[in-house]
Amino acid sequence: GARREVVKFVEITGASDLDVGVARSIGELRLAFLHLNDRPGPPGTPTSTVQPEVLYLVRPDGTARVEVAQLPPSVGENIYWAPDGSKVAYFLDEEPRSGIYVLDLTVTEDTGVSMRVIEVSDLNQGGYVDTPQWSPDSRYIAMAVMGEYDLDIYIASADGSELRNITDNGAHDMWPRWSPDGRMLAFVSDRARCPSWAPDDENTCFTDEAPTPHTGQIYVMDVETGETRRLSTQWTSGPPVWITGGLIGFSTGNALYGDEHVSLWTVGLYGLPERELTPRGEIETELSLTPYWSPDGRAVVFQQALSGADAEGRPVSTTDIVVLNLRGEELGRSPDFSFVRFGFAAAWSPDGNFIALGGRNGQCVSGLIVTDPALHVLVADNPPPVACDPQFSPDGQWIAFTGITTRIDGRMDLYVVRPNGYSMRNLTGDLRGQIRPLGWVGVGGGGS
Repeated sequence: GARREVVKFVEITGASDLDVGVARSIGELRLAFLHLNDRPGPPGTPTSTVQPEVLYLVRPDGTARVEVAQLPPSVGENIYWAPDGSKVAYFLDEEPRSGIYVLDLTVTEDTGVSMRVIEVSDLNQGGYVDTPQWSPDSRYIAMAVMGEYDLDIYIASADGSELRNITDNGAHDMWPRWSPDGRMLAFVSDRARCPSWAPDDENTCFTDEAPTPHTGQIYVMDVETGETRRLSTQWTSGPPVWITGGLIGFSTGNALYGDEHVSLWTVGLYGLPERELTPRGEIETELSLTPYWSPDGRAVVFQQALSGADAEGRPVSTTDIVVLNLRGEELGRSPDFSFVRFGFAAAWSPDGNFIALGGRNGQCVSGLIVTDPALHVLVADNPPPVACDPQFSPDGQWIAFTGITTRIDGRMDLYVVRPNGYSMRNLTGDLRGQIRPLGWVGVGGGGS
């Protein structure tokens, strides 16, 4: 089973004491990023072949940049900020001490404590890749962990005082997601089909040839009482999304498994039945991909890819950006944005009046685009840089994005810009080596 081990942060990473500016910045709105200096120094200067990566915080105006910690290269981008910005969890991939660690930035002004909260060797647990999930109050982490035969959901307190298996079920329980108030966890489980995967159980699904299940149904658990109920009869192969405190979104179908239809659904916690927002039409292949919900939960923007032939046999191959309301009615549709399939990212402004569009996973094809909910373009920046992974700040005053100078050297940097397209600045251009933006931290930021 999982175990806890309290260790000094400096004993794991060799990091120096925390900068006094880190503790003072807690609660302020900051941007987090990683820096890896892989560039050679001046001739004759000795350099290590394995450079630690440095975790930074910076204000959106570019001031008060502070070094939070030096981390081993094996951490990569597996860094997860608590919503209030007071703690940061990370996955350390170094046997025999691999696991999820937490750095508490509030211990003192000049030192931190890192703790192995869940000892796991990989973020791929039982074939399901997921990340640790912070509770809204930043006190707990939820994660699915593979046991001998099945996958269970564990909750660990950030201070290491508690670690418990909250599902303890013979099925595969995966992708836990906290409700906005932190009282409930939504998750996906195959328990309706396979109550157990233990070989000796009476109703087991285990055989030597049985593949790992890749779908389940949506369940919700009251964390305090343990009461669990199934919300949907549909089968999904991805994590649930809390649209509001009483409404959950999910997808059916998975193009990676050859499904020709991927549809968006919603289901309510309090009697609202499941509803398919994108039912199948006449086209052979219809994929509704990467949905992003508005803050009030009334609209969703996503990428819709159609291919094959229509009912009259005419060839169809389109990739549109679409906005729907909760009734499945179109608020906007545009074929004018040339994002590659599975390479689309969007962010809503906190008031729901604007949508920032960009690429995803390094597939950046245009400058930053800002539209209204009907997809009328308000801002269209000309590259360089091309823009990926836009994020509105929690106060709505800034848009942060990953900018890549493809025409020059392919360098990746952290940029910010006002929602009206003005005051763009590069926050990391003066640093040598590689930059990996991590998102907003503090004041509800909780960047990844």
